[in-house]
Formats: sequence, C-alpha cells, structure tokens
Amino acid sequence: MSRHRAIIQRLGGYVQLAQLFGLEIETVKSWGKCDRGIPARYWHRFAALDPNLTPSYLERTRPKRPPSDCAA
Repeated sequence: MSRHRAIIQRLGGYVQLAQLFGLEIETVKSWGKCDRGIPARYWHRFAALDPNLTPSYLERTRPKRPPSDCAA
C-alpha cells in the first residue's frame, strides 16, 4: 500500500476527503493508485488537516512507480 493511500485512509477515507475538498469521490480515489499519489496542489490542504504532513514529507513519500509496474 502506498503511503499516500494510507494517509487518505487515516484522514477519513476517500468519501470524507472528497466532501471536505469539494471533489468527486473518484478523483480522490485515484490518488490512492500505486502510480498516482496526492497531487502537489493539495498538499497544503493535507498539511492543514495534520501538521505532521508537511509538503516535504508528501514529496518524499509520493509514489514513483510507473503505471506499467502497477498490479492490475
């Protein structure tokens, strides 16, 4: 499991974050895929929810696997 997916789950899951950020559930759900992660433009919003989630931490832990390496 990616760290960004674990962060999403720890902060309430896809549905709760989608509602909080005013986004579609599928958009937030896509951030948990092995090749995606939380987009940088939302890092400040995650940091506001949890002070331990700094932009530098989110940068270090973002998924780096290409789509071809992801399990189907």
